[in-house]
Amino acid sequence: MKSILKISGEKLLLAILVSLTYILCFSCKRTDLQDEKKDLQYLVDLDFSGFDYRKSTLDNAGPGDGFSNRTGARTTTDEYPVTLFYWSFDKSSLESDVYPITPGLTYLFKSGVKYQFVPGFESGLLFDKSLEATSLSSIQFKLSTKGIKSFSKLKFDLGLNEFSGSSIRLHYSFGFKFEKFPLGSEVSFPMSQLNLKKNTLEIDLSEINFTNQDSIIFIVYPNLGYHDKNPKYSEEKSIIRFDNIKVTGIRLVGNEKLKNDLHYYVFDAGSSRLRRKGQFNILNQQSGIRLELPVGEYHIATLFNNTLSEPALIGDIKDKREFLLKDSMGAEGRIFSSLDTLEVSQTFKKEITLSRAYSQIRLEFTDVVKPFEVRYLRIYKDHQSSYWNPFAVLISESTAKEEQPYIIPFNFDKQDYVVFNEFLGLISADKELRYRVEVWGEERLIRTFKVKGVCRNNMQLAFRGDLLSSVMGSGGFLVNIRDRWDKETVVDFVEPISTNLGE
Repeated sequence: MKSILKISGEKLLLAILVSLTYILCFSCKRTDLQDEKKDLQYLVDLDFSGFDYRKSTLDNAGPGDGFSNRTGARTTTDEYPVTLFYWSFDKSSLESDVYPITPGLTYLFKSGVKYQFVPGFESGLLFDKSLEATSLSSIQFKLSTKGIKSFSKLKFDLGLNEFSGSSIRLHYSFGFKFEKFPLGSEVSFPMSQLNLKKNTLEIDLSEINFTNQDSIIFIVYPNLGYHDKNPKYSEEKSIIRFDNIKVTGIRLVGNEKLKNDLHYYVFDAGSSRLRRKGQFNILNQQSGIRLELPVGEYHIATLFNNTLSEPALIGDIKDKREFLLKDSMGAEGRIFSSLDTLEVSQTFKKEITLSRAYSQIRLEFTDVVKPFEVRYLRIYKDHQSSYWNPFAVLISESTAKEEQPYIIPFNFDKQDYVVFNEFLGLISADKELRYRVEVWGEERLIRTFKVKGVCRNNMQLAFRGDLLSSVMGSGGFLVNIRDRWDKETVVDFVEPISTNLGE
């Protein structure tokens, strides 16, 4: 009996030892498999979009040209229209004062039409002239499309005398023998306006497609509606007056000195340590990269730097809490950014969409009398510049310090506004933006004024008012806010803080 128990005990002990050995071996093998999986590197393809950039293309560039748009998912274009062509007629000439490459020509009229340059509407200034014609059936403007990406608006002042037709119509064409296309509906004027009073017309041109066209002709047909609307109509006595003809749109020419670099930083989500970083010029490479990463969770910060300088990051970044981007955009620079999470357990592809990290600021001037004496503006920030510190507790802002101003040349004939960008980071909180504006002539300060408005990232903030005229009266500005660039709010605003007249 004892022998049997002894044998059974030995067998039991042996079975336990075998089981333990198997369990240990299986456990070791499983741990080895887990470690092996942890050490595996998986391919992660990242494709970046949400920003726009320009790439030089020599095959379709015209003189002074050199840019056509090529984008990765163009979703945030924010180019603002500028004056492409402008006729003031102040030099008693039919050629345009402002043009991108070649002057726009005014093709007048039928043979026998008499025209002259006369004082402009209501200004009383000797050098302010307008174009006046009699017995006019049409006026045509032929413009080169080289260097132009798109048209925005056609705007002009028009006066009709009491013997003129009471309606006009506008068309465009790509050649004198080509089909003519209407621009909007026929415009009619009340009889009370047929005394050479100024009428300002503005026509939308944004839907015009001029692909593969070297030029475009805009045609104005006055003296319509005379059969039943103006009993005094007389072709011989009809007088038509034009002034301040302006065509706006987007130019293809950009600042070649602006960088087009995409920067990325990949941090371990658990340890916060930097695991990968890199940058590349988007003009020389496709808008994507391939990374090799082990299994795990990662945070990636991406920014597209379209400025004159390198991104203002603080020091040599080794930890995500050290990632702090300060403002280095300048007046015309742009920065797009994004924060994303990567869960790596296999090979995969991910699209990263960047967003604006700035807002657009505009000063729009409404002076009735052109401020010819203004040569440039100095715009100073009266608020602390913003920063972007997404992985750490936000540090408090210090007192605003004096920064270098934006110096922006100004020519009222070319454009009646100035525009610049303000870096705000990917932060949704409102911030009060304050600016001090110095208006300079050739060698003297003419006026200083301040504007302010509440804004947040990815908005348009427009200050509207007189640049100089308000110096002579109470003046003031309006503040227009477009939330997400498609919504507008208007509030009253600001008084000048000093003027320098007669110095």
